[in-house]
Amino acid sequence: MAREKLKKVVSPRGIAAPYPKLITPDEYEGDHAFKCGLILDPADEGVQAFVDMLKNEAQNAFDTGMGDLKAQLADAKGAKIAKLKETIANMELFLPFAKSYNDDGTEDGRYVVNFKRKAQGQYPDGKAWVHNLPVFDAKKKPLAEGVDIWGGSVLRLQTELMPWFQAGLKKGGVSCRLFAVQVIELESGSADSSDGFDVEDGYESAEMAAAPAQVESQEDTADVEDF
Repeated sequence: MAREKLKKVVSPRGIAAPYPKLITPDEYEGDHAFKCGLILDPADEGVQAFVDMLKNEAQNAFDTGMGDLKAQLADAKGAKIAKLKETIANMELFLPFAKSYNDDGTEDGRYVVNFKRKAQGQYPDGKAWVHNLPVFDAKKKPLAEGVDIWGGSVLRLQTELMPWFQAGLKKGGVSCRLFAVQVIELESGSADSSDGFDVEDGYESAEMAAAPAQVESQEDTADVEDF
């Protein structure tokens, strides 16, 4: 069966939260992943519509999963009925964003949307794969080598929305799988992808030849070549 095509969207401009991992993936307990929290202000253009869209996508995934559980309940017998009732009662909606807070613990009125993508792994047959995250400047040119992206940078992030529902975790919703990055304003401490973005006034990288992205699947290869 072919893999379901994921919905791909581009975020409004936002500010990278502290410690983004967009050039070198984060490593934790053997897991390697690109990560970024994007701080979005609902007063800015397109932000509230983007957040509302994430809410709707998450709710749709949750409702679909709950419908499946209720269908199982209708056919269940014995102890399974009690187990399914407990699961249904305790399921929670998962949203890929949270409220942003000031240092004193008060809400600052903004959202922090969380984006993540695995940088490496293995196929079911044991063959290893590696994913290099495409990163572009404001003019849609590949970011120069040796440049890192720090918190405080102004970014737009292209993401694939991944609906999910796990009864074992008692949660369901949508996650934002990071697909590509556009740097509008760079904060740095060091010496499908771009076509999802518009050319913007802002940070422009030095000229360089773009290295081909190593991707997880042939479908991802096609998406990268479209940009």
